[in-house]
Amino acid sequence: MGTAVGPILAYLFRNTPYFEGAANGLPLLRQHMWEGIGTGRTGVIPGLFDANFDFEKVAINVLATPLMVADTTHTPEAGEGSVYMASYETAADVYPDRALNVYEMNHIISTQFTDVRLKNFVELRHWDSLPIDRARVLADIVVSLFNRADEMERLKTYFDGLTALDVQAAKYELQTQGRNAKPYGASLDFWREFLHAEYTGEDIPGDPLNPEVGQE
Repeated sequence: MGTAVGPILAYLFRNTPYFEGAANGLPLLRQHMWEGIGTGRTGVIPGLFDANFDFEKVAINVLATPLMVADTTHTPEAGEGSVYMASYETAADVYPDRALNVYEMNHIISTQFTDVRLKNFVELRHWDSLPIDRARVLADIVVSLFNRADEMERLKTYFDGLTALDVQAAKYELQTQGRNAKPYGASLDFWREFLHAEYTGEDIPGDPLNPEVGQE
């Protein structure tokens, strides 16, 4: 569900009106830049919407993806170990064939940059850095959507049958159409109401959820 609604909330709360001294023409610049570093480790988790997707599939994907950086400083078999660039090596290549220790697991997972990252918590990675008041509003929305059983059931019902291609199409829709976008076929006005993003908070100047309003 975080993968599905994340791009929409990221658009409503985008905070990158300028990039390198010029007006930013990409509504989801953070998403665009992350996905440019390579498939498999970014965007939608491979196989996420398959009927047989499970925790094992997550582990297989993570272990099979090149690390970028390998850290063996806490791998006893490596002696003192080292940190080095691992352009083509996977975790399965670098680490011993045994149960990995917590440090090794944390490092391997940290080399994955999917939209939603599974650690010992579920990490939603869609957002730009935000002023604290806007961050509080976003946090309230996310907590409401994902911490309440009735809200989660509402999301699951709406997105029943969703595919990875649907999510990618929604992202492209937001990138190319901006405020006129209709991700998953619905207007941004619909999504503001559906995701409870119509709330702005009395202590926030202007309208922090208006896509035409940006802050450096």
